[in-house]
Amino acid sequence: MEKFDNILSIYEEWGKYILEEFFESEQEIEVVWGSDFNVYPSDDIDMSLVEIGMLITEESEKSLPQFFLDNFDVRYDMQDIEIFTICFLHEMGHLCTMDRLEDGRYVVELTPGRDDATVDEYRMLPEEFRADKWANEYINDNLSLVSFYQDWLNEAYSQVTKEDLELWTSLVHLTN
Repeated sequence: MEKFDNILSIYEEWGKYILEEFFESEQEIEVVWGSDFNVYPSDDIDMSLVEIGMLITEESEKSLPQFFLDNFDVRYDMQDIEIFTICFLHEMGHLCTMDRLEDGRYVVELTPGRDDATVDEYRMLPEEFRADKWANEYINDNLSLVSFYQDWLNEAYSQVTKEDLELWTSLVHLTN
């Protein structure tokens, strides 16, 4: 569906821009729809996969902005930053804060017990906290760029109708 592909292409362009700027080299990134926001750094140093969640839980929408305010130097109005933007930048933060080997491959180290953690405990896991901190610093340092991409994404999201969403959801259920 073209409207959904357009949204993904914007995220993908932004992700490539971030990686090129951060690593000062071209890196490929593929952005796909998923049930939630996730990142899968690849053993292939030329490609990483980012999943974009179509829906955000109400709990995250309420608690994530407050978590940022309580834990980071937020130099922007949280009400101006969409939760989708924070979630995407959090996943990019994983790619930009993970240790890497000399050949560029990611070293993925996950804290044990993370699957049993509450939302608050999960956010305090070292790898999750680093990704959130990176996202906050990125927004602080690049607010006009964040606003540009966020406005572009909001325009693309606004083109999706309720009927489009229902059709997309039914197609996703058919393929799973």
